[in-house]
Amino acid sequence: MGIKDRDLERLLDLYGVTDPRERAAILHIASVASTRQWWHQYGDVVADWFSGYLGLESAADLIRTYELRFVPGLLQTSAYAKEVIRLRYQEPREAERRLALRMHRQQMLFARDTPRLWAVIDEAALRQQIGDQAVMQEQLAFLAEVVQRRRATVQILPIQDGLRTGAGNSFTIFRLRSRHLADVVYMEHLDNAEYLADTDRCDPYKEHLSELVVAALFPEEETMRALQEIARGVPLTIPGRRLKRVVVQGRAG
Repeated sequence: MGIKDRDLERLLDLYGVTDPRERAAILHIASVASTRQWWHQYGDVVADWFSGYLGLESAADLIRTYELRFVPGLLQTSAYAKEVIRLRYQEPREAERRLALRMHRQQMLFARDTPRLWAVIDEAALRQQIGDQAVMQEQLAFLAEVVQRRRATVQILPIQDGLRTGAGNSFTIFRLRSRHLADVVYMEHLDNAEYLADTDRCDPYKEHLSELVVAALFPEEETMRALQEIARGVPLTIPGRRLKRVVVQGRAG
């Protein structure tokens, strides 16, 4: 049983949380945690360790993610998502249910003002062939539409030597709607996930994501050009400021 609103209100008073928006955000998160949410209808395909992710996704003000292998799930087309899901789940009904869940999440993201999504996508993920050529072309066109309509911030991290920052594995950082709640780092593994919420463990990921943002191509104009170049199968145009940075780093080494 979740905490009652009046008890939570008293706790907020006790800890000096007086800002109406902050109080509303904390009350919302408590409500999400204690009530039956929309994703319970997909309980047959939502593992316990993933339900926490869905709760964070619902309660977040900002979702920042770095994706090394695939287009982030919230930005996948139905055809692309279907092919990705089939890589692990071959049973037709289970694959269909997982696809429906992913598309529902995307629909909810675009139907409201929050959470905002900021995605840094490794160029290798966009060069990788998922499904046939038509699937990839549709996916690249969809990302371009997302950028044009400013439904999410999308950056591409080039493959070219000297521009990458030892990116490591994919991860996501959730910033919740209350400044009184710490950011949460999420990392997914094959059959489980890690949730990091304490500052000492989260800060390295936040700093690393900042490095990735700086190393990646700028949003909007540079992202649009990169998507067009990837769709044509040609190398990315690397801005002069990046080339200068490579030369400086090379001399420093």
